[in-house]
Amino acid sequence: MFYLISIALVIFTFLFTSAVACIIAIPLFFILKYLNNKYFHLIWLTPKKLKISLICFVIVFALFQTYTAFYPTDSFYKDEFENNTGLKFPKSGDIIAKDASYPDTHGDYSATVLFKVNQEDFDLLLTSIQRNNKFNLDTFPFKIKLPNLDTTVHFNVSYIQIQRKRDLNFIIGFNDKDKLIGIQRDSW
Repeated sequence: MFYLISIALVIFTFLFTSAVACIIAIPLFFILKYLNNKYFHLIWLTPKKLKISLICFVIVFALFQTYTAFYPTDSFYKDEFENNTGLKFPKSGDIIAKDASYPDTHGDYSATVLFKVNQEDFDLLLTSIQRNNKFNLDTFPFKIKLPNLDTTVHFNVSYIQIQRKRDLNFIIGFNDKDKLIGIQRDSW
């Protein structure tokens, strides 16, 4: 049953993004056809070729949007880090593992990412979070076990930020042995 729901969600997402792309592509077809007839007079750009190229655009756009809806790009996780900490994602940051849930009808989702940094960025981020009054020292042990990670990563120290207005929990953990930083964002 779960697989049927998942497949239905993927199909719905694909069809929805296809419809959005068509809203863009149909007027674009008439604009390009008009411009070609009026100004360009390109013989090779026939209405049939224009239709085929716009259909390809719609399909590629819908496939890309559907894929990134379920498997976000690295920039999504970097934005989550920056939006919740107020700090820039470190240049030495290398994302090792990541996972996110698809947003529910209320827009709530969870996102988890584990990344490795150099010693300088690790110390800078740790002191910045320690000095930030939005974060409190978390007394519970913080660990991450992601589907594409073989082991569970334990963090020596972690800080939590709770935003009650948005029902948002944001945890950032530091593993000083391996210079790993893990973040977990949950809104439910």
